[in-house]
Amino acid sequence: MTRKHPAQELEEDVLVRTSNMGQGRSDYEAFHTLSPAIHLREIHTHDFFELYIHLNGFPRLYVDNKIVTLQRGSLMIFPPFVMHGIISQDAIRNYERVVLFISSGMLHQLGQGLLPLEQRLLDCTRRTGYHYQLDEAALSLCTTCIDRVAQNTGDERPESRLADYAAMTEFLLQILRVTQEAPMLQSAQPSPDTIQRVMAYINEHYAQPLTLEEIADAFFISKSYLSHEFVRYTNTSVYEYIQFRRICGAKLLIASGVSLTDAAFQSGFNSYSSFLRTFRKTVGISPTDFQRNLGK
Repeated sequence: MTRKHPAQELEEDVLVRTSNMGQGRSDYEAFHTLSPAIHLREIHTHDFFELYIHLNGFPRLYVDNKIVTLQRGSLMIFPPFVMHGIISQDAIRNYERVVLFISSGMLHQLGQGLLPLEQRLLDCTRRTGYHYQLDEAALSLCTTCIDRVAQNTGDERPESRLADYAAMTEFLLQILRVTQEAPMLQSAQPSPDTIQRVMAYINEHYAQPLTLEEIADAFFISKSYLSHEFVRYTNTSVYEYIQFRRICGAKLLIASGVSLTDAAFQSGFNSYSSFLRTFRKTVGISPTDFQRNLGK
């Protein structure tokens, strides 16, 4: 078994990943990681697909305003720009997972014009959700495929790249077989009612001016209670979550061809300088660089 750690190891306080997947790649990246102890404090999104298989460790994961209880063999499919993240106050012990990051372009390439892999993955998440369960045979096959890709990290020889393509194709075909027949799992638990509704409120209104006081008043709770409970449940403040949603919205707009200035104001920022500062802090690069990366 390989145990590879991506450069950012999913543990830095970076809320939005860019098309750089962590080891300098923007087409695909695979890893199989066992972390004896790790702190994960983020809800995040990125502009590529993430196929995540849980093997061991902390069992709760946030996705799209819900909490999913994981077990060995749990498969999560995260399309681009879907919010997700581990929910944990304390260090996670013996946390093991296998992950494939893969771009839409690479999915198109692997499909070879015969199979619309990106659309198939999107269809299955819309039909039955993000969470599936692999039996031991499927889990073994999928883990082996990801390990084969992870072992070639940094090897750019043509034969190694071709081997990666073969392993990823086998992996994706297995995933499609699992998802085509899977019923929707019932392990998704709503967040605590008030916090769930607050997050939904922010998701709906982030493009408008929002303050902690306004949100608290909308739900007839005190600012201090809202602030404390929001941090306790999400590990981020209300303000940080609002800014995070605005950046997510801006990234979607930029990816759809909207100008940077229009994306800034349409996603809720009251000045371009504020947008630029927040984008750099959150994403790690400028909006211009992000826009340029999308065209690569």
